[in-house]
Amino acid sequence: IVMGGAPSDLTYYASGNLVQQFLGGRREEIPGIYEESSPVNHVSRGSPPVFIYHAKKDRLVRPEHAVSMIAALDEKQVRHEVLWIPGRGHISAFLLPGNSVDEAIGFLDRENRETLRAGPLRNASHSSTGRP
Repeated sequence: IVMGGAPSDLTYYASGNLVQQFLGGRREEIPGIYEESSPVNHVSRGSPPVFIYHAKKDRLVRPEHAVSMIAALDEKQVRHEVLWIPGRGHISAFLLPGNSVDEAIGFLDRENRETLRAGPLRNASHSSTGRP
């Protein structure tokens, strides 16, 4: 999985119309839907490896989303890599991605090679973390 500026925990959106329209109500009205719709709550030991890249100055999808996902991946011992993009916000990180695309491709290449080397029954059980 490659996640870039991804809203991982929708419970962070207490206000704003977009998430409310998407989920069908305010967080206070349907807290279970917000939790169920948040990718961070679906991480398991069997989850595939994840590459996360996130802009440090993202104000649309705050870095807390990535931090929560990193914590969930650590807790479930899912392999992952993190690339923090300094000095950029949500849109500028996509328009001017720096080396994030190359890093993501490198991650996918390494993971695919590892899968081929280990065979179909490999166990994804180690992680690497990063902080903003």
